[in-house]
Amino acid sequence: MLTLWGVAKVPHFNRRVLADLLDHPEHLIHFLELEVGGGFGVRGEFYPEDLLVPWAAMHVGRPVHWVEDRREHLMAANHSRQQIHDVEIGVKRDGTIVALHDRLLVDLGAYIRTHGVVVPELTVALLPGPYRIPHYECEATCVMTNKTPTGTYRGPGRYEGTFVRERVIDLVARELGLDPADVRRRNFIEPHEMPYDAGGAAIGQRTVYDCGNYGSAFEQALAGAGYEDVRKQQARQRADGRRVGIGIGVVIEKAGLGPWEYARVEIDGSGRAVVYSGIAAVGQGIETTLAQVCADELGLSTDDVTVVHGDSAQVPFGVGGFASRGAAVALPAAQEAARKVRAKILTVAASLLEAAPADLVLDGGRVHVRGLETRAVTLRQCARSAVPGPPGMEPGLYATHFFEAPKMTYPYGTHVAIVEVDLATGGVAIEKYVITWSARWRKASAARCWKSSPTTRTGRS
Repeated sequence: MLTLWGVAKVPHFNRRVLADLLDHPEHLIHFLELEVGGGFGVRGEFYPEDLLVPWAAMHVGRPVHWVEDRREHLMAANHSRQQIHDVEIGVKRDGTIVALHDRLLVDLGAYIRTHGVVVPELTVALLPGPYRIPHYECEATCVMTNKTPTGTYRGPGRYEGTFVRERVIDLVARELGLDPADVRRRNFIEPHEMPYDAGGAAIGQRTVYDCGNYGSAFEQALAGAGYEDVRKQQARQRADGRRVGIGIGVVIEKAGLGPWEYARVEIDGSGRAVVYSGIAAVGQGIETTLAQVCADELGLSTDDVTVVHGDSAQVPFGVGGFASRGAAVALPAAQEAARKVRAKILTVAASLLEAAPADLVLDGGRVHVRGLETRAVTLRQCARSAVPGPPGMEPGLYATHFFEAPKMTYPYGTHVAIVEVDLATGGVAIEKYVITWSARWRKASAARCWKSSPTTRTGRS
């Protein structure tokens, strides 16, 4: 058995790649994910050392430990952001956008990472953002240089596209003598236009926004910043020689990347639950939320739910933790597996209590007849009676589920910043910063979204 510790984010993918490169049976490779403190996009994909270290261990017949210092990590891990954009935009005199054309040059570094050209692909897909652009064309040219390779890093491709788009909107407003907020208002995609095809594609699917009320989040952010009053105050401050600026940025993200995720839930002989998930933990607290979801379905305390992930010997399938997908795909997989186990618990309890499953209540680690709490059995009793179990039921209180998510979701938000620049020192003081952000949840195969209240930060920094 070839055992590797430290692989995070996509352990099952990495195991498959390593098996192919070493021509080694996949079932004889054991990956164990370790705590990484945060993924940041760069941690846990397949780097060259992920081949060299196990290859060396196999050839010398001894354990091999890979150590890199901070400087080496900074030099070798994924880099990002280096893009040059040549943008043309067509607008009417009132600021209505009619066309956007972009030619972008992307530095990919010395060689291709495992995800290929996903970074520029995402820039192209999400460059239009929340705006209605009838005619959109983008051409990306990727070049190889002698630099560290470009790859996934902190919202790959989206920061670049958002900066370019929002900067262009500000330039349009300046050229036409319009308020930058009004130009944005005039071009937002409206809720009744959803689903909306933005004209691009990435990661194998068209960029089709599922839902959203961009104008609502935008207006909440402006209200939180006191935009109208701040604009008037800015004019007075500039007349006094102060350099005060107001920045607005509207962003669309992607989340819930599928195409699927795996979960297995079981009740052991002690009456406690275990959830095995194909997700990876990269600092997002997924263990807590998985335990909460399963506890709610099984009538248990979260203390009675153990979460297992990142161990290829215990979790046979998984896609991993990246692209803001954990809550959107791992939780529904675990929830549905827990519901299947719940149904089996009630079936076993019904046979023990000689009652109909519909007349039973599952709560607090026990099952009782509705209205007769003393007529009850514990989950420990149910688990031990589930093998072989009642006729017609698969033995054991366990179930698996693959949750399929063929389409991504697209959360969105608005940022408003009021800053002052000290011309003598070049120092920048943030006077106020307001963010509104959408939140969404996925239930079964449906997705819903709603607007959130603005978060405001005030004070100098």
